[in-house]
Amino acid sequence: MVGDCAEDVQAILADLGISRPAVWGSSAGGPHALATAALLPHAAAAVSLFAPLASSADWWMDRWAERAGTDAAHSRLWADYLALCNRDGFGDGDEGWWEDWSASFQPWGADLAAIKAPVILWHGLQDTSPPPAHSRWLATRIPHVTAHFPAGEDHTNVEENNRAAAFAWTRQHI
Repeated sequence: MVGDCAEDVQAILADLGISRPAVWGSSAGGPHALATAALLPHAAAAVSLFAPLASSADWWMDRWAERAGTDAAHSRLWADYLALCNRDGFGDGDEGWWEDWSASFQPWGADLAAIKAPVILWHGLQDTSPPPAHSRWLATRIPHVTAHFPAGEDHTNVEENNRAAAFAWTRQHI
């Protein structure tokens, strides 16, 4: 479960003597950053996100859009089967990656409404994996969020193109 990361983050912060960090998450790291902010509200000073995944955005519907659920080839069952084939196709050493990835699409064990820190989010409108619908869904559930959807950016450049702005925003909030 994604929310399990909060215990590890708390232990690392204690070990390093850090009391109030800013949290940063990109893509599949976004759920972990959000779970940390939700489960350790006293710790997270600010949260920066780039093209994060959303747990309840029904990834299979986002992926197939209007075709999702219209026939057997685009069913949830078929999507789950393809995901398992993808997982089983990875070689040794990739199981941790799969566990993190698949946990993102299950309930996270964290309530987004519990996030007290300000959150800034960027998601390029050209992104297809995950599509901007993930960030739009998150933005409706996170208090104190500012969301940006740049038109000419995608999963490969949204963080790079907005990193300086994220650092500047973070400095203002810590």
